[in-house]
Amino acid sequence: MWRLDLSTSEAVRERLQGALHRSTGLLNLDLSGVSFCDAAGLSVVVGIRNQAGARDIVIALAAPRPHVAKVLQLADLDHSSAPRSGWASMMPSV
Repeated sequence: MWRLDLSTSEAVRERLQGALHRSTGLLNLDLSGVSFCDAAGLSVVVGIRNQAGARDIVIALAAPRPHVAKVLQLADLDHSSAPRSGWASMMPSV
């Protein structure tokens, strides 16, 4: 388990940017190992989504733990009912 928070956000952002540059159409973010996400973590998710949208790459969030899924839902980042451009959700409704 790991945390997506202020202490990890920069390293995660850099790793995701690298994955985004290698991606050709869909970037799956497996969130099953994320036990905690704060505002800094949400900022990483939003930033990567925006960069992906600019490159016509879809971001798919997969398998978040219940607490993380709730945080994403409260931040309107789950889009389980209405996916937006550059965004796909494989998250269950919370």
